[in-house]
Amino acid sequence: MSEAETRLDLAYAYAEMGQVPDAIAELEEALALGDADQRLSASLALGGLRDRLAGRRTVTMRRLLHRTGFVQAIEQLFAQTTDRLRHPADRPDIAAESLFSALPPGHEPADKLVLGLYDADALVGCVDLVRRWPEPHVATLNLLLVTAGRQRRGLGRAAYRQLEVVARGWGRASSLRTGVAEDDAIARAFLARLGFAETGERQRAQSGAETVTVVVLEKPIGE
Repeated sequence: MSEAETRLDLAYAYAEMGQVPDAIAELEEALALGDADQRLSASLALGGLRDRLAGRRTVTMRRLLHRTGFVQAIEQLFAQTTDRLRHPADRPDIAAESLFSALPPGHEPADKLVLGLYDADALVGCVDLVRRWPEPHVATLNLLLVTAGRQRRGLGRAAYRQLEVVARGWGRASSLRTGVAEDDAIARAFLARLGFAETGERQRAQSGAETVTVVVLEKPIGE
C-alpha cells in the first residue's frame, strides 16, 4: 500500500470517528503524494469536511462513470430542470450522453470529470469539469447544475466551494474558467457572487436550433 493510500484510509477512519481536523490533515497529505485518482478521492472528501468543520452547508459529490445507469439518471435530471444551463441539444437523452462523451480537442476521457451532487442520497445536480483546458493551468467548468426543485437552498454554492478543491487537487489548476449565456442574468449574477470575472471573450454556441452568445468568465483559485 502506498503512502497516499495509507493517508486516505486514515482520513476516512478519522472522519467516521468525528475527528474532522485529523481527517483533513491526512487528506491534505494525500493530495501532495497521490496519483490523479487518489488526488480526486482526497479532493472530494476534503471539500466537504472543510465545510463541515466550518459549520457550512455541505453536499456530497460522487464521480459518475459513463455507464447506462448514470446516463439515464442525468437524463432524468435534465428533463426535470427546464431552466438548466443550455446544452447543444434539446433532447435530455442526447444532452446526457454528451455530458459524458464530449471532450475538447486533444483530450482523453481521463481529463473529464462528471460528478453527481447528492443531498440525503438523492441526486440533485451534476458537474462537468475538464482539466488542462484551454491552458495547462486552467480547468473548465462546463456545467454546474442543481435541479429546479432544490435551488435556492445553498447547494450550488456548497458544490462550488468543493469544486475548487477538486480543480486544484485533481486538475492541478490555478484558474477556473466557465461560460454562461449572455442573456442568462441569474447565472451571471450567481457566478459573479462566486468571484468570477468576465474575460471580455465572447463565443457563439449552438443550443438546439438556436445560436447563443456565451460570455466567458474566469477566476483564480490558487495553487
